[in-house]
Amino acid sequence: MSHQTGPRTEAGKQASSQNNRQHGLSTANIIVSAEERPFFDQMESELRDEIVPAGPLEDFAFQRLITANWQLERCRQKEASLRAQESTEQNEANLEKVRRYYLRWEGSYNSALRQIPMLQTDRAIQAYSNGQRPETFSPLADVSKIEEFARRMARPITVDDQVRHALSTQQAILTIEKQIQDLGSVPVTGHTYLKAAKAAAAASAR
Repeated sequence: MSHQTGPRTEAGKQASSQNNRQHGLSTANIIVSAEERPFFDQMESELRDEIVPAGPLEDFAFQRLITANWQLERCRQKEASLRAQESTEQNEANLEKVRRYYLRWEGSYNSALRQIPMLQTDRAIQAYSNGQRPETFSPLADVSKIEEFARRMARPITVDDQVRHALSTQQAILTIEKQIQDLGSVPVTGHTYLKAAKAAAAASAR
């Protein structure tokens, strides 16, 4: 059984490349004819209004989504055109190629659709981190995740929080070592270390 690996001769490669340019399904540089331009612009406008991308990263993901969505529609149209033709070996080969392109662009579309909500969620969380509460959330942002982060930011700081903060600095480590020394001959166990750390944090909070 033979296994097709694509055109091998230079003429075959050029013919294959020409076919790809003609239907435009294999490239991210999408082809929009003058007749198709109003439909493309409408699709982009409606999706932009629904998703509301902000910043270069979100816009880049949005452009990936637009490209994939447009190419998926072209794949559907190409498949419908091929199915309307007489069934031949070449026609079946072309259908198989279109199906492969469809799966490729479907994966790209789903990837962008997963990335945009994550970017919009991270943007809102970053705003909270900077002390700026967003008036509204982006349409695809994970509101529950943002609100959970906001609750953690708003809750009172406990001694344990102070311990974690104190342990992140060299000064705190030196303070803890002094506290341990002040305990005298008590064995330095995990409990003793935590006790000293809490004492150091409480002292630094005063």
